[in-house]
Amino acid sequence: MSKSAYRWLVILSFGIPTLSMIGDFTFFAHLMPQGLKDAMDRHIAQEMANPSWVELASYAVTVAIMLALPFQVYGLLRFRSWALKLAIGLSVVSYALMPFFGAAVYSGPTVTAMSLGSVLWGMILLLPYVSPEVRSYFGLAAPNPSQT
Repeated sequence: MSKSAYRWLVILSFGIPTLSMIGDFTFFAHLMPQGLKDAMDRHIAQEMANPSWVELASYAVTVAIMLALPFQVYGLLRFRSWALKLAIGLSVVSYALMPFFGAAVYSGPTVTAMSLGSVLWGMILLLPYVSPEVRSYFGLAAPNPSQT
C-alpha cells in the first residue's frame, strides 16, 4: 500500500461519516420521522437541564478527545510513530464512552456511512501492525520472531 493510499484511508474514515452526519441535518432530514426527532430533542433537553456526574465527566472526556483529534489526524497523515499509540488510546476511550451517551437517531445512509468509517478506521489501526510496508512508513521496527 502506498503512502497516499493510507492517507486517503485516514481522510475517508473521518470524511464520509462527517459529511453524512451533516446530511442528517440537511438533505437526509426527511428520512427520520418527525415524532422520533422531537422525542430525541426533548430527551437531550432534559439531560442538559439536570446532568448527572457521569454525563458531565463523559462530556469533559469527549471535549478532550475532540481537542486531541487534530493531532491524531496530523500524526497519522505525517506517519509519526506516536500517532498510532494516540489513535489506539483515543479509540478505546471513545468506544468506552459510547454507552454513556444514550440513544441517538440517525438516518439509514448515516448509519451506513458511520459503519463504513468504523471499518476504515479499523484498517488504519491494523495495517501498521500487519503490513511491513506500512509499518516502515511509521519508522517502526519489524517484529523479531525469535523473541516470541
